[in-house]
Amino acid sequence: METEKNNELAQAIERLTEVTIALSDYAVSFKKAKVLIFCGKSTEWINYWLVHKHPEILTTNGGWLTPARGRGKRRYVVSVSAAKIWMYEHKDVIDWTQPEPKTLRKAS
Repeated sequence: METEKNNELAQAIERLTEVTIALSDYAVSFKKAKVLIFCGKSTEWINYWLVHKHPEILTTNGGWLTPARGRGKRRYVVSVSAAKIWMYEHKDVIDWTQPEPKTLRKAS
């Protein structure tokens, strides 16, 4: 009986968490996201160290970042909450001290 109540409580908490995230979620431009989510890294750094290594973050793969589509096409983070959750879950995988890609090209 107690296990059943705990399961119901866990389900209620999970649903409440989903609703809270949905109500507080918003989208931001890529320019703002660079500061808010990507620690001020350059577009090249984000593309090289995050997008190419973790394509699941792109909206075309069910993620939260719209893909680059050429000049004049704006990019967005469509879900700041999803982005922050993903970043937190992958904090051990992302090495924020990696150099800029252009620095790597110069070295080789």
